[in-house]
Amino acid sequence: MYLSDVTNYNKTGDYLAILNGIIFVNIIIMLLVFRRIITPVIMYKWYSDYKMYAVLGDITTIFLVIILTRYIYSLWKLKTYSLGIFLATSVFAQICFDIFMYGVIQSVPAGSNQIIDIFRKYIKEGGVFIFTLDCSFTVFSILFASIFNTFTLNTNIILLISFLNMIPFIVFTN
Repeated sequence: MYLSDVTNYNKTGDYLAILNGIIFVNIIIMLLVFRRIITPVIMYKWYSDYKMYAVLGDITTIFLVIILTRYIYSLWKLKTYSLGIFLATSVFAQICFDIFMYGVIQSVPAGSNQIIDIFRKYIKEGGVFIFTLDCSFTVFSILFASIFNTFTLNTNIILLISFLNMIPFIVFTN
């Protein structure tokens, strides 16, 4: 299977494949959470209570991390494409983002924001698992984006619409 290069910060044509990769991985994570394969209770609460807001938050967060990764990678001006270096950079960017968010969460008083409060519980319950899941979310999103980037624009649009159609059915799972 061929993986396409999605590392070029200035190649905005990659964004649809990246979005599809993120949404696809988010769908898998939600299915694992609702089927209780990923077991932290707070994750189930995140998706069951906040539904589309949770999905939107997850997708945009990972998208921002991948954009940051592409930017950092572009600064190095490597002579050859290296998926391994790009993935390692994405893990670094995700950990930096998580540390930044931890600081934001700690600075907001408890009870003043529902989402911040659930993140606070998520950190308390999940600890290292959170870093692992977030980094895995980012890495697998990039890998699937690299696959989807080999597809035509038409196929990517159809995938996007199909994925978006699935999300409401998943988040309203009991």
